[in-house]
Amino acid sequence: MWLHDPIAREYRRQWSQSLKRSHNALDDEWPWVTFGAFRWLEQHLRADMSVFEYGSGGSTVYFAKHVRRVVSVEHNGDWYERVSQRLAECGATHCEYRLIRPEPIEYPPGYTSDASAYRGLSFFNYVKAIDEYADDRFDLIVVDGRSRCACVRHAIARVKAGGYLILDNSDRSRYDAAHAAMGGYAVRHFYGLGPYRPTPWQTTVWQLTARQDDTASHVAATQEEAQKCASAGT
Repeated sequence: MWLHDPIAREYRRQWSQSLKRSHNALDDEWPWVTFGAFRWLEQHLRADMSVFEYGSGGSTVYFAKHVRRVVSVEHNGDWYERVSQRLAECGATHCEYRLIRPEPIEYPPGYTSDASAYRGLSFFNYVKAIDEYADDRFDLIVVDGRSRCACVRHAIARVKAGGYLILDNSDRSRYDAAHAAMGGYAVRHFYGLGPYRPTPWQTTVWQLTARQDDTASHVAATQEEAQKCASAGT
């Protein structure tokens, strides 16, 4: 992998260190994305940005140290406590960190996770947390939590014109509906190695400038799209 991936060679030391049992993303304050996507973040983040993320951890602390405002949504109570403690230690008062647990399914389809631990539960309120914010609100939205296709659909309208949306593990076939929802926007796929994993994966970045099919029907979640997203968690 190293011979054919110049970015992987650049981060070889970080990769080797991350595979040790003593390392994890939260303690390292490192976004768990591929190294190509991490380098993109290093090149594009600005101090005046607002970031929203589904799924929290090392990325939450990383963003809190690089941008003006962070809103992060987490579904796991134990993990929420750990990340909250780390944010407090860092003095990240500009981070709005929210715990929204899944609930028994009594909501429209398309808001579930395929993880066995969440069978019979809905992430409807988790996904819709972003609906509380105005359109064109965030410079960057990161989707790296549960029910990712639904998260992408709800996130699109909240990205500022010219802003970005990131989907991690975007090479998984169950996220095809998310790619379809983002069709027409400028896209970059970062496939390769990243921290804490011995094998490569893909992180995708879209820039939300004008696209070929910029219609309300393209953004709206149809029943068919919801069914495709029914197992869109991690």
